[in-house]
Formats: sequence, structure tokens, C-alpha cells
Amino acid sequence: MWRVITLVALLWPSHLSGWFDGAPLDTPAEALLAGLIAPALIWLHPSFLRKNFVRAIVAAILVIKLTAAFAAQQDGWCITFDPPRAMVRDSTGKPHAWDIRADWLADDPVCSAIMTRSYRDSSEMPVWFFNLPPPDDAVVRDGFHPGQIPILVGGAGYLTVGQAGTFELLTTEGMQATVRVDDTRVELVGPAHHRVELQRGSHFIQFEGTMLGKEWRIVPEWNGAAMGSTAFPIATVRPPSRVDRLLRPAGSWLLTINVIGLLVAWSWRALARVHANELVIWSGASSLAIVIVTTYLPPQGAWYTAAAVLLPFLMPVRRRFQNARGLFFLILVPWLAYVGAANAHQIGRWTLYGIGNDNFLFQRFSYRIFMQHYWLEGGQTTFWNQPLFRWIAGVLHMIFGDSSVGQAYWDACAVAIMMLFGYRVVAPRAGFLWGLAAAVIPMTMFLLGPALEFVGFGLSEISSAGFIYLAAFFVMRQRGVRDLIVAGVLVVLGFYTRLNNLPMAIAVAAFALPLTLPAGSWWRVREWLPKVRWTAVAAIAVVLGIGCVLFAWRTWYYTGVFGLFHGTQREFLAVWKPGMTATEAVPAMMSSTMMVLTGQDPPRLALHAAPLVLAGLISVASIAGIRPFRNAPLPVVALFLAGLSGALITRGWGHEGRFSIHLYGAASAICVWASAALVERLQSARVTREAA
Repeated sequence: MWRVITLVALLWPSHLSGWFDGAPLDTPAEALLAGLIAPALIWLHPSFLRKNFVRAIVAAILVIKLTAAFAAQQDGWCITFDPPRAMVRDSTGKPHAWDIRADWLADDPVCSAIMTRSYRDSSEMPVWFFNLPPPDDAVVRDGFHPGQIPILVGGAGYLTVGQAGTFELLTTEGMQATVRVDDTRVELVGPAHHRVELQRGSHFIQFEGTMLGKEWRIVPEWNGAAMGSTAFPIATVRPPSRVDRLLRPAGSWLLTINVIGLLVAWSWRALARVHANELVIWSGASSLAIVIVTTYLPPQGAWYTAAAVLLPFLMPVRRRFQNARGLFFLILVPWLAYVGAANAHQIGRWTLYGIGNDNFLFQRFSYRIFMQHYWLEGGQTTFWNQPLFRWIAGVLHMIFGDSSVGQAYWDACAVAIMMLFGYRVVAPRAGFLWGLAAAVIPMTMFLLGPALEFVGFGLSEISSAGFIYLAAFFVMRQRGVRDLIVAGVLVVLGFYTRLNNLPMAIAVAAFALPLTLPAGSWWRVREWLPKVRWTAVAAIAVVLGIGCVLFAWRTWYYTGVFGLFHGTQREFLAVWKPGMTATEAVPAMMSSTMMVLTGQDPPRLALHAAPLVLAGLISVASIAGIRPFRNAPLPVVALFLAGLSGALITRGWGHEGRFSIHLYGAASAICVWASAALVERLQSARVTREAA
């Protein structure tokens, strides 16, 4: 519960702007610390939140934000965007930005966004709505691209200054901006440059311009300090009261101090628990090097990261580091450092999506859900495109604003779950180094293959895989009914996120069997049947059954058809289409399977996909009972083959490597298990020869 409370405290938007004022996380410090490092700390050291003084700090953050909501005016100025005609289907007013502080629940918002920082260029302007299709839902946006539609942008708010000084507003010439202060027009002192001297007190600032061309900026300055800096005076939507002005500076600093204090103390305690300075130094040094290379030499960042995470295999790793915490510092921290550095340029900026791609469609559906309030419809009455990810993308935009950096962080965490899955399966049976290898392989498959493009790209594959592998964790752990319910919910979410993964979601129930059960004994039912934890199977079956019924009910609600796949792409993407003969269908099924196994379309061998091909061969050999592969762990083999079975039913296209991602974790575990078994077998044979 305190994990959730802590996240809410950090993310809840505050009326007081500052370094850590909650959603939207639109500054580098806030996005990285509250959006990436805090969730990592929740996983690494959750027991820190049990301490009373920590809970007091979290409570203080919430109290400050709640007090400010009632006693202080909203920091920032009200920004509106007013196009000459509707820009999106079912529009009933001005377009919204992804700003939870603005009127996001209103059909016609008073404020499209709240401006608490300067917009120095076009990509910092909160104009994400340019991603939306036109009102007729045409595939192209002709007439609605940036620069093609003259959008009136306006801003209004109060500037409260403690002494006389100079207010300036810098825009672009193409915007043809006008500025009024206290209802008095301010004249230009240069191209796109307004300046006025103000006396002590509160002043009503208004500006208006037209977003012509593709170059825009709005930079308010006070005595040369830009809005968003600590030297900029109080800027509020409405005039602040005397009490507000007295309490505001203290409240803002108290909020910042509490958040920084919480994260610093949390990080310190997490590092202190390791009791290994050399491990922490190695993790920090390698991550810093990765950040520097990725920032200044972006094309080499992925290769450098892959090389850095391979170095621990050449170093002696002390026994006390050989656990999940050691894995976190050796592998996961460098991975998160790479993703953070590679996507830092997105923070506080909006991304223009390519027209017609799936990620573009998910984004437009997210807007329709959260900003136009089609909560159940979700953009489509039947899900031609995958269902749940549109809600996920919307939540991430609500947290990170117009920026898509939240999707990169989300995908990075899902990849980390795949890595941990490989470690969890292999390490107990083969040892830490083999488990480390099982964690590194999925990471290098992303770093050195085409799948890296999809980290933060805005597609559903990585999210679905993350839910499914996390569900397997809870089934393997099974500390009680709560774990089983969580596992069932995660299985449903994995299915909802990507419908193709239903067989793999069902196969999570295989982890009700012990990992030591060999795949070659799958047909000896009497041997393994008593080993099944039936409560886990029942929990997954019941929760998944409820999830499927609810999904089909929603389809019936909109169409009158009670079905799971009605209106989806199942028939369109079917491998065995109506009218095809077996001689035509079997080669198509084989080609679809090989496309998934090789991560290439058309299928062809590639080094980055070698674990997928090898895992496929090992899995088939283990099920066939071929020595020495028959001892492969049955639950993992079942998960891999179930994930692969979807290729026999449907075949996607485009975005090379996209349809193999869900297999990375299981493939790595199977390949590393086989390698460890082979080495053990060779060592045993050598010992036997030496003894003879």
C-alpha cells in the first residue's frame, strides 16, 4: 500500500511549480528521478517505506500538495489553442494538451495547458494534438499538419513582482504576437520582442499569436530570467492572495526538500544494504560511461552498453553479490541508464508520429479515451488494433505530458522483467553466472537487433510480454492467494494488451509445475499430475475466464455479437485463409513460424535472433524426448511453444522483429539452460575419464 501512496505523492500535480511538482513530469530532473529512479527504488528496496520517518516524509509531500490545492492559486499561465475549424472527430471545443493540471475533463477546456516554463522552440509547445487525424478520420492529415492550419494561441495569467523591473516576451515573427499588460497594449521593441517596465505588485498578462509556419516559441522573461527558472517571479492563473504570497515560497521549497530528501535517503539506504563498495562503484562508473557515450555518440550507445554488461563475466563476482540485487547493479542499472540517456531529448517535448502506423493509431485512441472521455469504447467499438495499450499510453501521457518518454521508461521496465525472468529460471539450477547470462541475452537481443526501435516506439508487444513474464514470477513465488490473484490479473492484462498472446498467457499456468520437471516427461501424466499446484491453475483459469467474458460482453454491448475476436484482425491476418488447401496452408504456417523465430521478414538467419532459433530447436527436441534436451524445464518450454503457436494462426507484417519480442525471455532461459547442461555433461564425462 505504501508503494502506491508514495507514487501518488510523487506524481500528484501540485499548485506550486518547482523541480518536483508532480505530473506532468516535463523537466529532466523530475522525469528521471520521479519517473524512472523512484520506481526502480520501489522494486530494489521496498522495505525502506516501512520506516515511520519515511512515511512521515511521504505524508508531508501529500499534505503540502493538498494544502496548496486549497490555499494557493495554480502556478503558471493559462494557455489556449483555438483552431479555425475542428481538428479531430467529435471535437466539441478547443484541443487539449496532455496536461492534468488543465481542464482535461472538460469538452471545451478553458485552458488547454498550464504554462509553468518557457517554450523555447516548437517541440516544447504543448501541441501534441497535431498527431490527431482530421475530423473525417482520413489516413492523411492534409490541411492539418503544423504550419498548414493557422491556430490561434493565447495565454493569460498574473505576474506578481516584489520590485520594479522589466518584463519581456520573446516569440517568432511568424506568430505575429500581441501582448497586453493590465489591459494596456505593449509595443514591439524588436522583431518578435515585446518589453515593458512594471512596478511592484500583481499584473495581468495577456498575449496572443498565430501558429503560422513551423517555428514557434513563447519565452516570458523577468529581468533576463526566463519563466521556469528560480529567479522568475510568481506567475499564477489568478491573482494570489496575501496569504498565498506569504506561504508560496516556503511551500515550494518544502516540497522540493522533502522529495529530494526522500529520494536521496532512499538511494543511500538501498546502496548501503549492498555492503559492497566495489559493486556500487562498478555499476555507477559503467552507467556514467554509458550515459556519456549515448549522449555524445548516440549510434555507438547500444553497442557500448552491450559491451559494458558483458564485462562482469570477465570479473570475479563475490558470492554475496550473486543474487538478484547483484544482478540489478551489474545489468539492470546500466540498461536503465542507457534508456534514460537515449531518450532524455524527449523530456518536455512532443513527438510527431508517422501517419497510419499502429503507434499513431494507439496515440489517437489514447486521446479519444482520456481527453474526449470515451472510456469504454477506447476509440473503436471492436478492436481492429490491440486493445489495452491505448489506455496504457494515455496514462503515461497523463504522467509525462505531451512527451513520449514515459513509453520508453515503461518498455525499459518490461524488458527488465524479461531479463529477471531468465535469471529467476536459470540461476537456482545452474548458478549465478549462468543466470546472469540468461538476463544479459534478452538485453543484447534488444540492443543489437531491430527490436531496440520498439523501446518507447508506442506498440503493444513489449508491454504484453512484460505482463505475462511478471505473472509467471507470481505463480512461481505463490506466497498466498494474493499472489495468485495478481498473477491472474497480469495474465488478463497481457492478453488484453496483445490478443495474439492468448496462448502464451494461458501457458503461464504451466508454472504451477516445478521448474525441475523435465519437458521430456510431459506425456507421463501420472508422474507430474501430483506435483501440480492446482490452486494456481484454478486462479489463472478463473481470472482469465472472467477477463474473457468481460471482453466478449463489451463487444456484445457495441455490436450485439458475444465473441472474443469479433471485429479484430484475426481473419484478415489468418495464415490458413478460407479456400486454401493444406498444401498451400502448411508452407504459409511454416513461413510465419520461421518469421517469428528469425525475427526477419522474409525469414532469414541473423545473429541477434540465434537464441530464438536455438530455443525453438531445443524445445521441439525436449518435447520429443531427445537426449540430452529432454531435461529442459517443462514450464519454460511450454511458455515458449505457446508463444510461438500464435504464428500458426496469424501472421503480421512490417516493423521487422516486432512479432518475436514476447519470446525473448523464454528463449534466453532455454538456451542458457541447454548451455549449462552441456557444460555440466562435458565436465562429468571428463571426470569419468580421469577416474578411469
